[in-house]
Amino acid sequence: MKNDCFKHLVNIMLSAVLLFTAPFVGAQNLCPNIDFSMRNFTNWTCQTSTSSGTQNTAYSALTWTGLAAVAGRHTIITNILDVDERTCDGSPNEQLPLVPDGFNQCAKIGNEQLGAEAECINYTMSIDTANSLLLLHFAVVFEDPNHAADNQPRFEMRIQDTTGKLLNVPCNNYNVTSGAGIPGFQNCGTYVRWRDWTTVGVSLLGLV
Repeated sequence: MKNDCFKHLVNIMLSAVLLFTAPFVGAQNLCPNIDFSMRNFTNWTCQTSTSSGTQNTAYSALTWTGLAAVAGRHTIITNILDVDERTCDGSPNEQLPLVPDGFNQCAKIGNEQLGAEAECINYTMSIDTANSLLLLHFAVVFEDPNHAADNQPRFEMRIQDTTGKLLNVPCNNYNVTSGAGIPGFQNCGTYVRWRDWTTVGVSLLGLV
């Protein structure tokens, strides 16, 4: 087996919210708690940063600190009936569920604080044929009351090695910044832009 590692990194700027769960097909015993089934951040690294004073808010451009979850910034959601009250799609009672259908929990990354705040979570693992198919389930909520361009809410998802270099696989990166007309996003009122639960399949077989 090639000694590659998988690292899933998510970065939320400012008041953006990420809801995330990521099961491997048939490999839960090899990737414990990758879907937050322990209802905590065991085996995940939780970090924070700030974009204050920088023009580049990409994950790789920020300085990240910490190892453990920070209250209000890295949160496990277990209420399968709860919704994000800020979201709507023009239909009565149509709001983003905080936990996707078929799951009992997920992680919420982001905060309600003022200022150029950023959060990320990381999961590192070795790859073999038993865990080479990753299904990513994510939703994004941006709250954007006319932020300056360099402080716009931002979401980044990366599949990279332990040096931070993106792995040479399809769908190795998804990067989006709040703005008008974002593909896959809906508007709710003046300030909220959100993406419903989305599933992305990523094959890592070529790295084995």
